[in-house]
Amino acid sequence: MELQIDAFTSNHKDEIPKKYTCDGEEQSPGLQWGDVPSNVKSFALVMEALDVPHRSNPLVLWVVYNIPGDVRKIATNTLPKEALVGTNDLGKIGYSGPCPKPGSKHERYHIVLFALDIKLDLVPGATEYDLTRAMKGHILDTGEEVAVHERCG
Repeated sequence: MELQIDAFTSNHKDEIPKKYTCDGEEQSPGLQWGDVPSNVKSFALVMEALDVPHRSNPLVLWVVYNIPGDVRKIATNTLPKEALVGTNDLGKIGYSGPCPKPGSKHERYHIVLFALDIKLDLVPGATEYDLTRAMKGHILDTGEEVAVHERCG
């Protein structure tokens, strides 16, 4: 499955624009995808910060699930009305933009879109852990992108 993020591409050198970060408007990025399995019922999305110091696991910044199976594009700072938004590792329901410590060196941010063969039986506010458990055995395909962000200061 192919995933494209309006804000960045996957060459590991592209900087995430300020408007998607904590230093800007902290808007969630627009996405589009294709080459989707024919029997997809829904999509789920996870965004993680991969290089957070003093963490053994990535920091989850965005969790979205039950995106309808016929959707192929999400505009910046919007989601389909049927989609449910989860709780990220900062305790926020919704998107938290990249916000590394000032002076950090190009931290990587990873977005994964999962094509699923079911609509998930999760309530709003589920965590990435809840999502991972609910998706087990139902992932048809994935698409992913990685970009970087650095804060000066």
